[in-house]
Amino acid sequence: MDSSMCSSAPDPEMWIIQGTLAWRTPPVRIGIRPAELFFQMHLLARRLTEGSVAMSNLEPSTSPLRWILQAIHINPSCLRYWRALLKFME
Repeated sequence: MDSSMCSSAPDPEMWIIQGTLAWRTPPVRIGIRPAELFFQMHLLARRLTEGSVAMSNLEPSTSPLRWILQAIHINPSCLRYWRALLKFME
């Protein structure tokens, strides 16, 4: 992903657009593992459903729970993903 995603106050809509583009780009080309991409999308979806930037029009396929479950499915040995799931379920 490009450096514009690392700004101090990112626009959530741009994150969705760039995340979608990254999702369609083979992981080898962007240098990120598939499970990590699912995890990052989980964090983004969680951010979009909480707080002042809440977006109620998220499709069920983009729910934070679905993203973290897919990350765990791909890499079940990553404790960070399990911790994120536990935190999300609280």
